[in-house]
Amino acid sequence: MIDASLISENAYFIKKREAATPARPSPNHPGDDSLCDICYLSGRKSCAVPAASSHQQQEALDAIRPWLPLYEGFFTYGGMSSKEIEAMAVGVREMTDDAVASASADFIKYFVDKLLELKVPVVTPAGGLACHVDAGRFLRT
Repeated sequence: MIDASLISENAYFIKKREAATPARPSPNHPGDDSLCDICYLSGRKSCAVPAASSHQQQEALDAIRPWLPLYEGFFTYGGMSSKEIEAMAVGVREMTDDAVASASADFIKYFVDKLLELKVPVVTPAGGLACHVDAGRFLRT
């Protein structure tokens, strides 16, 4: 099972920070689904849809099915409206666009840089989820 949360941002960081990848264009899809049985991410946050499951993954599907009503809706009716699914389909295409994938990361980097200018100790390099204050260094100052 792969937790693919923030997959767009992570792909963006690999492209920007790994020497062999900066010139490579963004893929048409975010990953190779042959590497796992289940790939999980938030459809609402990542604009993606859940992967189809085969009979080999039935045991895992049965284990997570009771949690669906809490997060997506009942399994028997798909859990989401057709408008939500249509929006996600557009989002799947958009999430591989560098401008979309980098939006959060660029904002967080800007925020980290501003805090560093103010001598606030933060965790670097800037990530894709949030700006984190280095609590240990902050409390020592």
